[in-house]
Amino acid sequence: AVRDELALTECVKAGAKSRVVLTADLVFAMTSDLHGRKSSTAGTPTVGVSVYVPALLNRDDGDRVSAAMRDAIQMLLIRGWRVVLLGFLHRSDTSSVPQDRIALTRLADSLPEQYQEQIALRVLEADNINGIAQEFSTLTVHCGMRFHGHVLSAIFEKPFVGIAVDNKIDAICRMFGMPVMQLSELSSERLVQAIDRAITSRIDPKVLAECEKNAERNFSQLATSLSAFQPALP
Repeated sequence: AVRDELALTECVKAGAKSRVVLTADLVFAMTSDLHGRKSSTAGTPTVGVSVYVPALLNRDDGDRVSAAMRDAIQMLLIRGWRVVLLGFLHRSDTSSVPQDRIALTRLADSLPEQYQEQIALRVLEADNINGIAQEFSTLTVHCGMRFHGHVLSAIFEKPFVGIAVDNKIDAICRMFGMPVMQLSELSSERLVQAIDRAITSRIDPKVLAECEKNAERNFSQLATSLSAFQPALP
């Protein structure tokens, strides 16, 4: 099973078309559980910002990317927006906690002191549904480099802006009709303009429902396949 058409295309190129099923990312299977945990976003506009740490640390381009992210965030802070810097963690992968937190802390610290009260830093654990819901239900828009940040935005029917560090970011932005730019094209002005476009957009509930259905196929088709190999009872 593959989660997007780009992956399916690569499998076809490799001659594996007959053995591959197009489904959706497993996180979409959380849609039903998370739907009942939505809350109002009335009040201060809030942007969730996610980063792919290697992009900030890249020897050739990291300084430019970091500066563009910092300046875009500052432009939003000047407008009076609230900014939530989001890290993502698989509970078993504790090694990523310091890396995410250090990079996001460095980004926050690079912003003027007078805006620090408008900035929050959160590292979300994959198995903490309440924590995920608490953060994403209050966002106005998600912006960044983390694929699952965009998936969660779609689940909570929040617009998002992709910064494409790989083709899966392109794919999900195209699927939901959201703005996306390549990392090589990133600038603070373009990023803020994309956020302004995104907040006028809406998640198509039909596309979201299709993603949820396809995510469930990862489990149902596996169960069907395994049942065919059950040994006969003695």
